[in-house]
Amino acid sequence: MDSGIKELLKNSNKVMGLRQVLRGVRKGQIGSVLLALDADENIKLQVQNLCNVNNMLMFTCESKEELGKELQIDRACAVVGFLK
Repeated sequence: MDSGIKELLKNSNKVMGLRQVLRGVRKGQIGSVLLALDADENIKLQVQNLCNVNNMLMFTCESKEELGKELQIDRACAVVGFLK
């Protein structure tokens, strides 16, 4: 994972998981997202469409497991939203 992304994960307020990200975007609280490239196709399509419609910046990482590890949680994570 890119060191800039690691720094963003470490120092930003964020929400984890598709439901939380979707909710945050609807409320106007999310400024950008980080998507794991091995996420389910349905999740990837929803997040990509969400970013396109809302003109949001989307970063990617290789795997859900890597993202979960960087977030210091005990499970894989497909998507993270960074709060404005």
